[in-house]
Amino acid sequence: AKGGQKISGIISDISRGGCRLIIDMRGQSASRSLCVGDTVDLVVPLDMEKGLENIQAMVKNVETEQFRMIIGLSFEPMPSRTEQLLGGFLANTEILLS
Repeated sequence: AKGGQKISGIISDISRGGCRLIIDMRGQSASRSLCVGDTVDLVVPLDMEKGLENIQAMVKNVETEQFRMIIGLSFEPMPSRTEQLLGGFLANTEILLS
């Protein structure tokens, strides 16, 4: 979300420090206004039982392809509870990938 506008995308390459967000720009005009240095709120399902978590992140880089935008995000400092959920999510993901 930026300035109250919602943008949906797919998170890839997630780590404790940040992630990459892939956005299909068709029908999402708000995505075009994202710039390096902007702060966005990511609303992510880190734990299905606990619902959605809000993580603040800063836009570090923006790549545009034909219909999609790839945004590099760096996570801002987060509450320890959210950090624990992120750590658990990453640990579960590593188990699934190995």
